[in-house]
Amino acid sequence: MRSGKRIRLGLLALLTLSLSLALVSCEESEDSTAPGVRGNWSASDGEYEQVLSLLPGGHGIIVVTNIATQTCNYITFDFTLDADSIYVSDDNLGNAHYTLSANGATLTINPGADQTVFTRVQAPADTTGCTWGMDMADYDPDVAYDATGNDGTADLVLPNYAVHLTVQDEGGAPVPGAAVSLFQGQSTALVWIQQAGYYPLFRVLDLGGQSSYTFTLTMVGAGGYFQILPADPDHIGDLFSDHAVTPHCYQGTLADILSAGMTTFDGYLAIRVIGEAAALGGGGVVNLGLFTAGINEAIFQELMFGATSIMAGDVVQFCLYSINVGGTDYYLPYVQISDVIDQVDDYAYKFIVTWGENPADLDSHLFTPEIGGSTHHVFYANTGSATSPPYAWLDVDDVTSWGPEAITIEQLFPGTYTFAVYEYSGAGTLSTSQAHVDVFHGRTLVGGYDVPAVQDGDNWWWTVGTVNGATGAFTLVNTLTPDPPPGAPRLARENLPLK
Repeated sequence: MRSGKRIRLGLLALLTLSLSLALVSCEESEDSTAPGVRGNWSASDGEYEQVLSLLPGGHGIIVVTNIATQTCNYITFDFTLDADSIYVSDDNLGNAHYTLSANGATLTINPGADQTVFTRVQAPADTTGCTWGMDMADYDPDVAYDATGNDGTADLVLPNYAVHLTVQDEGGAPVPGAAVSLFQGQSTALVWIQQAGYYPLFRVLDLGGQSSYTFTLTMVGAGGYFQILPADPDHIGDLFSDHAVTPHCYQGTLADILSAGMTTFDGYLAIRVIGEAAALGGGGVVNLGLFTAGINEAIFQELMFGATSIMAGDVVQFCLYSINVGGTDYYLPYVQISDVIDQVDDYAYKFIVTWGENPADLDSHLFTPEIGGSTHHVFYANTGSATSPPYAWLDVDDVTSWGPEAITIEQLFPGTYTFAVYEYSGAGTLSTSQAHVDVFHGRTLVGGYDVPAVQDGDNWWWTVGTVNGATGAFTLVNTLTPDPPPGAPRLARENLPLK
């Protein structure tokens, strides 16, 4: 019998990478086995229960039980431990090292984005009725391609299994003509779908020896460049740790990442931000689906800052991934960003504006207090400067729907700064534009604000809020008016400079 799933979390990812699994102990001393970590531990993801017993003398047992079928599988192994690490060696793997965090009641293997949290239990791992060896799928790397037919279906047939999928839009209608690619590693596969007018769509398969995989996926219409995914995709960590998947890692800025992505991939890619890079925004893992047609460096930098708080000047580690099939490298359309190598100083404030298809052209305006003897108005006709008054500038001026537009304040001066959005041209009204502004104080998101949804008539201006230059405090205003914000220059609509 078999458990039907490759166990992937923490130490268990190591324990199931080969079928032989003949683990060899490192040279061990009695006091290296971290007595506080010895004992019995249990973890469950709702589908599988894992019981891990770490015994004196460096011997261990792991039992994995399918909760629904109550079938189980196990292996025994040798290991060495110290206070915060576990070491395992294997003829196929070489030496492996995993970090630990233990507080007496819980044991966390590989603390961070990819982790397994075990709870201490009394009962040791019970191998009664279980099969030894973790008999899991292990395939040779392969690729397959297809396109969806008029009914939105596609079939990708490989030597060991077939994938049958249906692609639909948000209304449930079939999406014909979508390009479907399958990149198969040893034990995972990436199913990738792209079609003009939609964000890229994908699924990671945890290959468990099934003869077929059948599922339906829904494509979301592209309203801009990025789709932020609601959660980390299932098995994405398995994909990047698959032994047939080779990482190609570099250090660089956001400009380097965009260049690498657009050079390697054909208009669509996904980006995953983890570890130190994800922590820049104070949050967890971030996944993005990117539609690159028409994107440029400035737009990419503003969108990435808005989604992840990575600044244009930050240097990060980023990795591309490939599989080799028949001597040819095939790159997976996924970029992973992890470590922060060099971090630039924070901005004082940044305002990022996005909106819908209509009106096509909304504009960002910043009105400053007196700086160097004069007040300043930063907008498309006066883009400002980072190194001289007003120490604020317009990053991007978008005139073709969606945005982003962004204004950055490098340095604050005493007085009131006012940020507003102006309807320059296009069909529709400001209140129906779906305009949204994210306000950042340094790398911290102060808040995200939507344009008031009211009958706005001739209300061309949306005053989003003000910043107190002395204290750095932001105050939300959120009003629509026919005229510029109070205290701003009395600019009539017809007197604004033409673009």
